[in-house]
Amino acid sequence: MTHLYAFPSLDERERVRRELGTVPEWRDFLSRSRPHLLSQSSSLFVESLDVVQELQLPGVNGHDSRGSDGPGVYQLKTQDMDPEWGSPDKLLDALYPSLKAKVKAARHVDAELVTVGASVFGRGGRVVQLWRYPSLQAIVDARGAIQANRQWASSQRAASQFIRGFGNAVLRPTPFSPWQ
Repeated sequence: MTHLYAFPSLDERERVRRELGTVPEWRDFLSRSRPHLLSQSSSLFVESLDVVQELQLPGVNGHDSRGSDGPGVYQLKTQDMDPEWGSPDKLLDALYPSLKAKVKAARHVDAELVTVGASVFGRGGRVVQLWRYPSLQAIVDARGAIQANRQWASSQRAASQFIRGFGNAVLRPTPFSPWQ
């Protein structure tokens, strides 16, 4: 299970977490659910506002999930770089031409890059992309359209020298999610 939260700042995140700690229902939920967890991890990402603006992405605050195509599915993609190579900004710079080509190719199959961000704590040098699709099939269709794009292929090869690992998760919003 993956939970995605957006906060205007890390200070606001801390305030909300402190406040939740005082809510009896939340504490009860945690005490009942924790025995059933095998593992848990947390990652913090900061939205790359420059990339969001340059690629004219909606970003987490501008995303309208109420499309005419139903709740849709999301794909959370991560790319990791060796921390010795510098900050995630270096990887974002290297990926920018590839992202630009992906956005252009994916629009033809009704795929939307919602946002791009970079890690701030924990695993160093991680870039995250959050995509929205109308269906699982649309993920496959978008991948084909992107891979057929020559500009994407050449820019992806150039960026691959910085990438040491990938992650990919398909997410379906729950009925109570605002991202339906």
